[in-house]
Amino acid sequence: MPVPRVGNLADLVRAAGERVPDHPALVHVTGPETESVLTWSAFDAAVDAAAAGLREGLGLRTGDRVALMLSNTPAFLTAYVGLLRAGLVAVPVNTGYTAPELAGMLGASAARAIVCDDATTPVAEEAVAGTHRVLVDPAGLESLVAQGRSTGKVTATGAGEDLAVLLFTSGTSGTPRAAMLSHRALLANLDQCAGLVPAPVGGADVVL
Repeated sequence: MPVPRVGNLADLVRAAGERVPDHPALVHVTGPETESVLTWSAFDAAVDAAAAGLREGLGLRTGDRVALMLSNTPAFLTAYVGLLRAGLVAVPVNTGYTAPELAGMLGASAARAIVCDDATTPVAEEAVAGTHRVLVDPAGLESLVAQGRSTGKVTATGAGEDLAVLLFTSGTSGTPRAAMLSHRALLANLDQCAGLVPAPVGGADVVL
């Protein structure tokens, strides 16, 4: 199915939640015989809660940047898409950064806050020390999402050429720089991939 080139990237999650609500969206494997499954409808609801909780709970405005220093877990995806739905700019950062590296990127992106997990909290705390940036640890994120659940469905803010993501380059040939990715650019990229014949990925495929 063609991907629209207008709107907010998070609209795709809403559409999937309405089209295939009970279809698995995320499977989080935590051990050889342990996994948790999140359906598209549940994922969409979690994104709504994250969008409302992060924006209102942190007092953020449209266009504010929020760094994500999270490992590959459902929390990363929920926060990432939640930020986009809230009209905020997601700034994913490498979980292996040192405090000075992270501090430099937080400054370069003008991030207002950073969301981290247990493994990255110590580095994030050092990086934001002495600044006005807000650090959201796992307990804080859980609390914000819980607050956001009372809001219900959130109408996406931001679309088209509005900035969606600041993605830092690897810096292998110099200082890492933030590539500015708009909602339209990301949607166009997905539309181009969907137009390939044969399609590289279908609705029934599982992607690791």
